[in-house]
Amino acid sequence: MGVCLFFSCCLSCMYIYLLLPSIIIYDLERPILASVVVLGFWRVFKGGKLRVKRRQR
Repeated sequence: MGVCLFFSCCLSCMYIYLLLPSIIIYDLERPILASVVVLGFWRVFKGGKLRVKRRQR
């Protein structure tokens, strides 16, 4: 029973590792959209941090 669970976990991990490159390549096919989304999240994240620091002071 334990061996079967271990084997199924290994298979699922291999499946995820095989899927990840295809997902990344699919994202790289739309670099403009991906970069815009990343920049937007980065600006919101940095802006939120700066606002928190200003409030603390």
